[in-house]
Amino acid sequence: LNNNHGHHHHRELAIPKLEITHPFMRRSHPDLTPLVIPEFKLIMVTIPKVGCTEWNRLARVMMGHEDDLEQRFNHIPEMNGLTYLSDFSLKEAESMLLDKQWTKAVFLRDPMERILSAFLDKSVKSEYFTHVCCDPYLENNSDSTLGLGLTKEEGQKEYDFCKRFKGDFIYFLLRTEDCYNMHWSKQ
Repeated sequence: LNNNHGHHHHRELAIPKLEITHPFMRRSHPDLTPLVIPEFKLIMVTIPKVGCTEWNRLARVMMGHEDDLEQRFNHIPEMNGLTYLSDFSLKEAESMLLDKQWTKAVFLRDPMERILSAFLDKSVKSEYFTHVCCDPYLENNSDSTLGLGLTKEEGQKEYDFCKRFKGDFIYFLLRTEDCYNMHWSKQ
């Protein structure tokens, strides 16, 4: 900001403290936890449907592992040989994130291309969308209600509707609003 004396004042950014509950520190979803390649002082955030499979392959090679061409282990942290930010203590992770000698990278994709890719890959080519967004209508379906507050009949009706329109792009877009998944959530 410029004051009357021609001096510039810069505001310091408040950097939030990293918490153990932060998604970066949870191993439950490896595609949401940054990769760390210590030899290159590189921290890389990968996002599903933004080439994360290829970034994982590259990271494996950079870390001296064989390229997993069949992608059998790419997304299985216990088997892929990758190092994640969550493998470090909070203090170490925070230190790496704040250290200017470390390169931090994130790759984004045009949102329209990404949602179309998610639709084609997860709804048209496979049953993934059905499993994630339709099956919950039938799961834990007691005689009275679903976890969604529906009767058994209502749940069956919603499930049938969901299965019927799973290949419809407009239906898919509408369902991304109430059926969260990392493959079509916001980047």
